[in-house]
Amino acid sequence: MARYILDPVMSQVAFEVRHAMITRVRGLFTSFDASLDDDAVAATLDVSSLNSGVRFRDEHLLAADFFDVAQFPEITFRSTGIERDGDGDRARVHGELTVKGRTQTVTLDVIDIAEADVPVPETGEIEHRLGFRASTTVDRKDFGLDFHAELPGGGLLLSDEVRIEIDGSAVRQD
Repeated sequence: MARYILDPVMSQVAFEVRHAMITRVRGLFTSFDASLDDDAVAATLDVSSLNSGVRFRDEHLLAADFFDVAQFPEITFRSTGIERDGDGDRARVHGELTVKGRTQTVTLDVIDIAEADVPVPETGEIEHRLGFRASTTVDRKDFGLDFHAELPGGGLLLSDEVRIEIDGSAVRQD
């Protein structure tokens, strides 16, 4: 059974939410650990590593209105089942996502699964890597991220729907 560790330098964990019902805002978690094998996926995100590119917005997202990083410093995911398609380049990973102390069942749609032997520039050694793209959509209110502000002309400042996207490159550990 092959075991892989997600490479934080070559991977990205992002989220996207609709703002003012007219545009989308993206952010990243830049510090995370994840392991994958044939039967399980486990990941932990450091909430304090959140970066949307705007300091005052990040400070608000880390505060009690949203992630409350002081009380809930991590986001975790643990798989409960993996369904593979016949070709091997797609899968559905079912699991439990915990944000702000609340756990919900989610399914990650995984596409573009591929493997390659890749040279390491510093050493010349060869690493076996697994690459993929995964995504899901969650309702932020299910996780206690229920800050709302109404717009003067009607509607809400933020959508409830949040898209989570992962571009992964994982190194085989054997």
